[in-house]
Amino acid sequence: METWFARHYHKFRHKIPSPFLKITDQASKVTTQQFALAVLVELLFLVIATLIASEGMDYLLFLGVNIIMLLHVFMHIGQSIYLRRFVPGVLTAIFFILPYSLYLFYRLLVEKVVSWSDIVISIPFGFLLVPIVLFGHYLAGKLLKTND
Repeated sequence: METWFARHYHKFRHKIPSPFLKITDQASKVTTQQFALAVLVELLFLVIATLIASEGMDYLLFLGVNIIMLLHVFMHIGQSIYLRRFVPGVLTAIFFILPYSLYLFYRLLVEKVVSWSDIVISIPFGFLLVPIVLFGHYLAGKLLKTND
């Protein structure tokens, strides 16, 4: 990540709306190792949600987290379109998260494991991912050196 930001950030920083500038400036200082640790924390949360769904047959957290991940795909696509350039995460979003999410929801609905109302009801549970992501970045910032 730091290589991409070092090469490109100065080219598009002026396009970033002011409410998002502070967040983007902070993101530009995150190292690849810090980002990887934050993603690991997120993955652990997803594994726990998956275990709860598969073992406990309680799908709300699992569905909610996967909905948020699916919606996040469109954030990466939107960033690329708005900035008119490749942004980190867009390829992963398009080629991995999007097909996985679409197939996951298709199979769960076709097999009648969940219903559309289950999916809608689960959306607030997905927002539990937000503090998990923030915690992952906080932890990474405390444990690993930042690019300043």
